[in-house]
Amino acid sequence: MEEEEKEVKFRIIGAEEKKEYNIPKEVVDQVRTLLNPYISEKYNVNEVLTEIIEKSETYYITKDYNAILTQYLKYIKEILGQYTDRLENVTMMIKIVRKSISTTTNRKIHSAAAAKIGQDMAKKIGINADLTAVMLKIHDNGHTPYGHDGEQWISDALQSMGLGYLWHNAEGTRRLLYRENFYEKVIEKIKEENPDIKPWHLEAIRKNLWVILDGVLTHNGEATGRIFKPVKKDEKEFQEELLRCYTEEGEDKKIMPATIEGCLLRISDIISYAGRDFVDGIREKIITEVDSEYISIFKDFGITSEELRTLIEIDSPNYEEIARRIEEAAKQDVIANSDKTKIEMSQEMAEKLYRLRQKNNRAIVSKVTRETERNIFPMAIKNIIKEGKKY
Repeated sequence: MEEEEKEVKFRIIGAEEKKEYNIPKEVVDQVRTLLNPYISEKYNVNEVLTEIIEKSETYYITKDYNAILTQYLKYIKEILGQYTDRLENVTMMIKIVRKSISTTTNRKIHSAAAAKIGQDMAKKIGINADLTAVMLKIHDNGHTPYGHDGEQWISDALQSMGLGYLWHNAEGTRRLLYRENFYEKVIEKIKEENPDIKPWHLEAIRKNLWVILDGVLTHNGEATGRIFKPVKKDEKEFQEELLRCYTEEGEDKKIMPATIEGCLLRISDIISYAGRDFVDGIREKIITEVDSEYISIFKDFGITSEELRTLIEIDSPNYEEIARRIEEAAKQDVIANSDKTKIEMSQEMAEKLYRLRQKNNRAIVSKVTRETERNIFPMAIKNIIKEGKKY
């Protein structure tokens, strides 16, 4: 049997002198795969290869989303930045039942803090820090008013009427993908700033933008996960997961990220809000006493009862230092246990964060919402949906 040809002879014609190259067959196959099904109708594979050879722009043929997206993240950030301002009016654990203190954490503050935490850890772990930050700044874009309670009320109302489910991770993804036309806006911005960019290069960028939205879709800050590894999936599978979040119960909590950066997003999210929820409770005077349970929890994070009392003294409160100490302890734990193939938090640290979050839930949420709002808002939401179905 004749041995399969390992190289493809390729000639560039049209220049002052003819140039001939021997190109590995696998390179040609990669180009065809990348541009399929567009190549036969829109592009000439020889033209693409000419560009690769003459400019050494190997990102045209790589399947590595980092190599394709990294140099255009500034445009992606600019487009996504338009949608972060609305998060300023979306609350965290402290609900809008009255005018809150301006420094109390809202979703915009939380997302910016989480992005900084994720970026710091990504640099130490050796993964794409800028991509991690981009995902985190927009990850809560789909949140409803009244935090997770509001989300649950709407979802319960929809489910009772046979209209599926609503979860913020899926809603944020759907909003960017279909309502805001995220892909189209990014490509138009890149074309505007790079008028000479080739159409197949734009196609390569377009085909990898979904990994950013996959990070948004697969984050689940309510669950204290400990070990995350990216799963193999493509854009079609990502879109199918998005649809199932609206139609299948629990799907939003089953799906996992396609990228290591998406894995880091999930843990960064938890690290960011665990300490800040407590700080907000103190700042808003919902938590009026640091009891023995809180003292025990903070001691596990290396904060003594004496330090805690000093930090929350009324005359000179240094609330941010409490959150920073917790974040730093968790960050160092994740950095020590993670690498480029997995994001991992130690069992000990996961348990510490879980204890703090559970205590915050008991100390804050029950006092703010569950005694009154649960009897008002779910029924109001259901009535609004019923009225809307008439039109």
